[in-house]
Amino acid sequence: MTYQFADVNGTNIHYEERRTAQGTGTAVVLIHAGINNLDMWDDQMDAFAKQHRVIRYDVRGWGETACPEPIEGADPPGHYSDHDDLRGLLNHLGITQAALVGCSAGGKIALDFALVYPEMVHKLVLVGPGLGGYEWTYAGISEKTEAMRSAYQRGEEEQAAELWTQVWVDGPSRTSEQVETAVRQRAYDMILHMFRLPEGDGERQEIDPPAIERLGNIQAPMLIIVGEHDTPDIHAIIDLLIKQIPDVRQIQMANTAHMLNMEKPTEFNQIVLNFLAQIPGEKKGENLDEQK
Repeated sequence: MTYQFADVNGTNIHYEERRTAQGTGTAVVLIHAGINNLDMWDDQMDAFAKQHRVIRYDVRGWGETACPEPIEGADPPGHYSDHDDLRGLLNHLGITQAALVGCSAGGKIALDFALVYPEMVHKLVLVGPGLGGYEWTYAGISEKTEAMRSAYQRGEEEQAAELWTQVWVDGPSRTSEQVETAVRQRAYDMILHMFRLPEGDGERQEIDPPAIERLGNIQAPMLIIVGEHDTPDIHAIIDLLIKQIPDVRQIQMANTAHMLNMEKPTEFNQIVLNFLAQIPGEKKGENLDEQK
């Protein structure tokens, strides 16, 4: 990996940019999940760069991007927002419009960005997305979630990472034996790295009102991809998005959970590339293999 850093809003955002001579299509920005870092997109970079300028980055406080620090001149001091960090990165790269591919918390960032800076969003691909303002029930995962939090507070980071791997990589309805060993180990290593990061002093600011209250304002064409075995809350969020957003379609990938781009990269890549290639205004399903 080529380590590149952008001085954005008081921090150095770690990112990687890749494209080939043929990669002249719309810029594509990959936004990682809250349990990972930009490494979760390893299997997407080369595939997407054949047609697009591709950027992946570590969200502030994750991976190699510095943990949140107070921003000089901010009002109040120490506040920052993920969507403004993303805008700063795009400005640094000279990108005026991009397709955003966001997984989980990365999907939440993509939605917030699309609401605050709609003119900068060409298309949205949300992968098991989060949603600002959604009240989590933790249905099906409450016991393991509490056990994970307890393990983390005791300093048992390996146990916390294993429990979080069971929730998000295996999924509530699968066992670890049903997940490819190499994929599971990669995801576990990223989760463990996340747990071992130092906590910063900054305070993340959410958009107001939250995204859940203004989903109808999102105009960019949207594709939602979800794993069959993802958590009930993720499926509930997707139901809300489908009901309230004008231009949206959904694909469910069988035998996957939350990290579906890592479990089935070839299938995932083709789905996303088909969607990005679709001309605005085409009927849903044209140039896109929809798997309900």
